[in-house]
Amino acid sequence: MKKISFPVFLAILWSGCLFFSSSSFAAEIHFKNQDRLSGDILEETDEKIVLETQSMGTLTIKKESIEKIVISQALVPAGKESPKAFEKAEKEKIWKKEFSFGYSMAHGNTEKLRTSGRLFLDRKTIHNEFILKVDSLYSSTDKKMDTQRFNGMLHYAFNFTPSLRWYNFYRVEGDHDRFANIDSRTTPFTGIGYWALFQERTKLLIELGAGFEYTNYSDSRESSQRNILTPRLFLEKGLWGKSKVTQDIAFFVSPEDTEDYRVHAEAAFTAPLDVYWSLRMSLIDDFNNIPGGAAKKNDIRLISSLVYSF
Repeated sequence: MKKISFPVFLAILWSGCLFFSSSSFAAEIHFKNQDRLSGDILEETDEKIVLETQSMGTLTIKKESIEKIVISQALVPAGKESPKAFEKAEKEKIWKKEFSFGYSMAHGNTEKLRTSGRLFLDRKTIHNEFILKVDSLYSSTDKKMDTQRFNGMLHYAFNFTPSLRWYNFYRVEGDHDRFANIDSRTTPFTGIGYWALFQERTKLLIELGAGFEYTNYSDSRESSQRNILTPRLFLEKGLWGKSKVTQDIAFFVSPEDTEDYRVHAEAAFTAPLDVYWSLRMSLIDDFNNIPGGAAKKNDIRLISSLVYSF
């Protein structure tokens, strides 16, 4: 089958995104029940906000039902500015920042050492979201290294509907896995995402993307390049208090050969200890149906880490 070039994928998805992204809103209202509503703030008092929406017209909202208001000043039409709303928006944190670190060591008949780390930065406004994520994992047995992995991801997304459920995204992922003989693997792709559920205790996200995958090997294999499709499913479920479980499954499938695919699945349980610190247990499975060389198809890791949010 003839390969479909990445520029063709990009052109098709970009054209669709531009078609849907013509509308803009001045404010995003976050309600206490986790619902969200976007529009232009026409009036604000100590008790209420008058919001003009595209789909439901002008609404009067009681402030007692609002958790927060996020505003982008550049999107507010002239003459409709709300000083109180802007003052409140300035105080809202649009950054989500996390650093996690895990460490374990065993002595006895076998000396085992394992360290893991993750840096996660997320900047989200009304319509735009930027994410940077870096993961590292190192382990050794009897002072001999048996795991060395690095993963990175850069992501940009743009909401293009009034409900803020649909978005287009552009993402680049990079990997290094010494013991799978992957010197570097770079995966740029783009696509569409949809929040099927966005409730206080339950969130469900579906994505579909397309792009390229470039792999350089550290053994005798030649570098490879292939087209890929990238379906993804993300689920978050709240438990007791503010604890939660998440499941993130991403597929990387070659449209030319459906037997040539890999899967990254990560299940995690997070329990807050206080405002800044959390405890997280993660079960990660990297499955490659055609691993090549002496590498196994499944690479399963259980990681416990302490998370600092700042």
